[in-house]
Amino acid sequence: MATLSLSSSLSASALSSSLSASALSSSLSASGFEVRLLTESELDDVMHVQKCSYEDSLLEEPSTFARKMELFPEGCVGLFDGTNLAAYAFAHPWTLEKVVPLDNASYTLPKEADCFYVHDVAVNPDYRKQGLASALFSHVKEIAQEHEFEHMALVSVQV
Repeated sequence: MATLSLSSSLSASALSSSLSASALSSSLSASGFEVRLLTESELDDVMHVQKCSYEDSLLEEPSTFARKMELFPEGCVGLFDGTNLAAYAFAHPWTLEKVVPLDNASYTLPKEADCFYVHDVAVNPDYRKQGLASALFSHVKEIAQEHEFEHMALVSVQV
């Protein structure tokens, strides 16, 4: 599991080069993209981007994504080109050094979360090579900082 410290010393240097949430929104809007929270009505679009991004053994059911939206809606964000979902990110509070089970719609968030877990970031192949994953990750880092998490974690399952 990879972890990223968001301590004040790192956040001052590492995040200075990333876009703030408002700058990200302005930058993406100028490019024709909009970042916003995902809704259950967009699950079909999430499933399409996921299917284009991962091998079949790594695909999760819509119920798993719906559960993430229910538990921590602000960590479920999409990057839209008009009405088209170009990319998405799912992140939520979790416990450092523990991996979130894949495709589990019945899990709950820990009462004493000590990190912000990036469960999934995927970009529709039609929109790759435009920096959208980086932009979404910057947005997710902003959420982690707003909730005062000192650490972020993720597991890379496919490159």
